Amino acid sequence: MQNKQTRLNEITDAMKTNYHKFLKIIPNGNPIKEQMPHFQLVLFANQASEKNYVVTVKFNNNLNPVTGKIEKLDQEKLLITTKHGNFSRITNFNEIQAICRVY
Repeated sequence: MQNKQTRLNEITDAMKTNYHKFLKIIPNGNPIKEQMPHFQLVLFANQASEKNYVVTVKFNNNLNPVTGKIEKLDQEKLLITTKHGNFSRITNFNEIQAICRVY
């Protein structure tokens, strides 16, 4: 009986480890987000601006993400305004890690 429990615990631990490796989850539960390619950032920003989507913008320097609407100022600069309009940020594409649409 003890042998079966030990083997079951080993299998469970192995499954957890493989699952975490597969999803790139760090121990505290936050998924690791990789840098979006530049062309994808530009595409997502253009779509969000044109279709007036609400998005969350995550930054490379681990600043808090900003959720709001995007407005393109020029080829490399964006204005992000929160839903309530009480916070705005001007940023470049090289400062952005990812853009995610909020549903």
